[in-house]
Amino acid sequence: MVLRPLEFADCLSDSPWFRQNLHEHESVLEDAHKNIKNIESQCRELIQCTRKLSMAQRAFAKSLKEFKFVTIGSTETDDERKIGECLSKFGDFVNQIEDHREKIIEDSEIHYIEPLRRFRVEAIGKVLHDDKKRYDKESNKFYASLEKHLHLSTARRNDFKEADAQLDMQQRNFCKSSLDYVTAIQAVQERMKFEFVETLCSFIYSWLTFYHVGHVTHEDFKPFLSEVQSKVQKAKQSFEETKEYYLQLKEKMLANHLKNAVR
Repeated sequence: MVLRPLEFADCLSDSPWFRQNLHEHESVLEDAHKNIKNIESQCRELIQCTRKLSMAQRAFAKSLKEFKFVTIGSTETDDERKIGECLSKFGDFVNQIEDHREKIIEDSEIHYIEPLRRFRVEAIGKVLHDDKKRYDKESNKFYASLEKHLHLSTARRNDFKEADAQLDMQQRNFCKSSLDYVTAIQAVQERMKFEFVETLCSFIYSWLTFYHVGHVTHEDFKPFLSEVQSKVQKAKQSFEETKEYYLQLKEKMLANHLKNAVR
């Protein structure tokens, strides 16, 4: 969206076209104020969901670490030991990721959400409320004095001098407040390009960093995963190879038992 600039010359002339342009700038700031507030709310909801996810992940990691394999037989092989240890290692991996996620959760309010709120309230809100109120007040005072001045009787010159002096003072005050108001609007519009966007850039960057840390952690963990997968595949193949033998042995044992039982 492109708005016409608020020129100082138009501001001092206070034409209907200037007022219309000013109203359009105010409407855009009001929309920005509302939308930034919505983004704040969405950020808080996102962090709350992230916190719940992190708690669920840590509970999952705890269950993994507490799970114990039972070895059948007289001794435990190296492969069985490695497979038995893998769930605890998986839990460590999950916790390591969650430690980095926790950093985002801890930093979110101070470094991301609060700066958004502060810019919305102290920058945009100040312009839309304090500065606008001051501008409207001086505008009303000036035009009320101007209306009163137009209805003064020409017969009373002293009243004219006093009214002229008062009107000049109020016109100066109005022009100053008008210029200040326009300057404040333009300033907050420019600040939005860096203060507001910079905060969101930092927020997004923190997530990208988290994903990168996850990738690096995965790369570090990959050799262990590959080793576990190899031993799991080996155990699976061993099971398939011995399954037929056990089935045949079962049938043979059952047949011998029944044969002896009949006799």
